[in-house]
Amino acid sequence: MKLHPPVWILGPSNQASRRRAAAAMETGRRPPGEGLRRESGAGGSGAPPAQQDLSAGPAPGAALPGPGTVDGAALKTALRDMRRRTAGQLSSLAQDLRRSLADCTSVKTCWAADAAAAARYIAGLAEPDTAIIANRSSTVLGEIAPKLAELGRQVYDSYLDEFGPFDKSIHDCWDLPRLIENGITGNFEVLDGWQAGNHPPGHGRRLKDCIAVLGITAASAADGSLYFVQHAGNIGETLLRAARIVFVIALDKLAPGREEALFQARCTGIFGLESMLLGLKSGVPDSSRLDGLSEHAGEDQEVHFIILDNGRSRLPGTAYEELLDCIGCRSCLNQCPVGNHMMDRYGRWSPRDHLFLYLQGEPLSLNSCLHCEACRTECPLEIDLPGLMWRAQEDRGLARGLRERLMGDPEVFARAGSLLAPVANAFVRSSPGNLVIKDVLGLDRQRPLPCFQSPTLTKWFASGGHAGVPLSQGGSPNRKEAGGRAGRSRRKAAYYAGCFTTYYQPEVGRALVHMLQMAGVEVVMPEQRCCGMPMMAARNYAGARRNAALNATSLAPLAAGGYDIVTTCPSCNLMLKQQCRYLAAGTAALSDCVFDSSQYLLMLIKDGTLSLDAARWDGQVIHHLPCHIKIQGLQQEASGLLSSIPGLSLDRTSSICCGMAGYHGYKRPHARLAGQIGARLFADLDRRSQGRIVTSCAACRMQIEWGTGRKATHPVMLLQEACEETANRMRTGTCQIDCSVM
Repeated sequence: MKLHPPVWILGPSNQASRRRAAAAMETGRRPPGEGLRRESGAGGSGAPPAQQDLSAGPAPGAALPGPGTVDGAALKTALRDMRRRTAGQLSSLAQDLRRSLADCTSVKTCWAADAAAAARYIAGLAEPDTAIIANRSSTVLGEIAPKLAELGRQVYDSYLDEFGPFDKSIHDCWDLPRLIENGITGNFEVLDGWQAGNHPPGHGRRLKDCIAVLGITAASAADGSLYFVQHAGNIGETLLRAARIVFVIALDKLAPGREEALFQARCTGIFGLESMLLGLKSGVPDSSRLDGLSEHAGEDQEVHFIILDNGRSRLPGTAYEELLDCIGCRSCLNQCPVGNHMMDRYGRWSPRDHLFLYLQGEPLSLNSCLHCEACRTECPLEIDLPGLMWRAQEDRGLARGLRERLMGDPEVFARAGSLLAPVANAFVRSSPGNLVIKDVLGLDRQRPLPCFQSPTLTKWFASGGHAGVPLSQGGSPNRKEAGGRAGRSRRKAAYYAGCFTTYYQPEVGRALVHMLQMAGVEVVMPEQRCCGMPMMAARNYAGARRNAALNATSLAPLAAGGYDIVTTCPSCNLMLKQQCRYLAAGTAALSDCVFDSSQYLLMLIKDGTLSLDAARWDGQVIHHLPCHIKIQGLQQEASGLLSSIPGLSLDRTSSICCGMAGYHGYKRPHARLAGQIGARLFADLDRRSQGRIVTSCAACRMQIEWGTGRKATHPVMLLQEACEETANRMRTGTCQIDCSVM
């Protein structure tokens, strides 16, 4: 029998004393006469007692992995494998934990089926005026604290008490370097252990009359060992001084054994370091500070364990099972554009926690999600949070209002408007017509509406407009010999234009077709429908699936026949390449054949098919990277195309989210949030008053033009402009060099 399971605290450090504590933990023996130390240092690079590679991950029966050298990719693979094995064992792990705790003589254990049961248990431990202090656990602050509030009990976040007033300079992910990618991590070694009532020599302080509710980072089901990751000293201080301690063990924090639990805790610290820095805020002293609480009459600490389910046991075998992979590092918040605008009363918010509470039936909305996909790419477990959010809304089956139905198939409006373009545009430009459209559709009155174009890109292409010579008024495109042979590309491209380019901005599509023709690429424009992203945003899931199936029917044979599928819209590219596979059969085969226009044109330039030797564009360019370019890993290609244009000076590349998210920012309920998110980008562009703004996303262009009053250009149009300028000079006799095609 034992008094209670061992409790261990990890923090970023390289101090030798903490390595001794880690060694003690491995042997299960506490260094004699030592209490819990609260030293808090920066991440270091000192060698652990036994140099091991953390990225190797735990293996059954293997020695406990040390901090060692962090290989981010290998670490993610090891963590993913471990968590996905663990998620399928929740029931048996919970039984193992309960048996482990049953052997402890000085603890009381509560099985809580939901957060309300956990809150009732905590509230019953002391008088109504007894302070309840919590660590920065999403389980405690996000799930249990609201239920305690319903019982009239307030919960204080002890983390904030660690900080006095200060000027915060780190506001979001764009203020940080990519930490792991730049080799910046904390070692997250074990600081020391804890056991009830064992104060270090010279402690000299009595217990405080409060309840400490502490959500753990990881737990070993085999022996009940608990692990915390601590960036400040709040957890250690609370463990030493709180009269009543309640450890909350959510089922998804369980790991089979001590090795796996420690590994999981270390990964939480490593992958959560950016979120910790982003979450720093000036503390405001209040009645939750331990020093200000009354002393407890007794000398013994009470220890309680709450094993919390709250819907987790229902997730295995469902579409949401991968949420159990989550370790709570909050990496999903790092680049979430709405993160800083969605904080709850405790200053905590994450897409994963929000979705989980939504699945538990909490009265929350998922409509604020911009579906930028950043949370999926940031997550070390690659949890598809955007896809799960779409699925959750569909599964809840909420009725679609008239506005959602009208906006649920934007291509219908675009097609009708283009057929009647002169009349439709006159109506849109008139004040009464503009207000009527915006009020019927629920759009923000301050946002200018785009104009319909006629002919549409599809009609232009079908009528043979693309057969004209792009850079001159007569003759055939000149070809240039390469390697002693007449060169012509063997590539064939199927252009997927998307709704906006087809109906509102066909000049972008014409520019791409002309550039591909310059390279000798055979271009076709197959039958196509909206990619489905705006339809999903309006909860028209049936329509999105129908369109995905139609696009697959049209594009799959072309892909099989050797055609590359080229897009000029990053969101369309994302849907065709990744998301449509979840909507319709036959779309997964398209993935390897889909290319963003910047990516494709740069590839043609690099392989010598498209020569820009004679092209030129003199001036500065400020390049804005859309979110859907970043999350596809196309940053280098997008900037590389611009850098390849002779004479062009690339001032800088901006990664700040514009906040628009398709037509999401047009909607009246979200327009203000879109403006708040884009404010930093607008300010950044205003500071750089010189230079052309270039971005490949139509929504980003509209947002930038609205927020700055400056025109933004698609990269393909700028490339065509560079070649067109040379052609114009050739026609006027001011240039003797041909803009060539190989």
